[in-house]
Amino acid sequence: MAQQFGGDLKIHSQPAQGTTISLYFPVTDQEPIRDSLPPPSDKVLIVDDQPDVLDMATEMFRTLGFDVITASSGRQALEILSRTPDIHLLFSDVVMPGLSGVELGKKAQEVSPETRILLASGYTTPAGSLKGFEFLPKPYRIADILKKLRVLG
Repeated sequence: MAQQFGGDLKIHSQPAQGTTISLYFPVTDQEPIRDSLPPPSDKVLIVDDQPDVLDMATEMFRTLGFDVITASSGRQALEILSRTPDIHLLFSDVVMPGLSGVELGKKAQEVSPETRILLASGYTTPAGSLKGFEFLPKPYRIADILKKLRVLG
């Protein structure tokens, strides 16, 4: 977690002497995270076809106070959106088999126009293809997610 915030972790251990663990976090002039967290009832639907990335994103959003729902495909996400009307944020990978994140975002706007949409990718994505969506390059940190959430309002 320290590295996600741009910090570091040092562990020093000596047999029969003990262990010292030091966490280092960067100094910031940003507002405290607790002041920018979503209300506890906000739901996020996280979509990624890679289980390890899905798990990581899930933990990040839970750390931020979101109620998390996950999907491993665009089709599954659309099904969830159609039966869960109170999803505040759709956070999706762009490059997925079947229904891409961009296609999912467009369909999500039709099904649930009030849901905010944030797309992420580790690939270079042509800017024109993301028109109308906020974008977060991978790898991302919790601080990066917070910045995008502020933009989305």
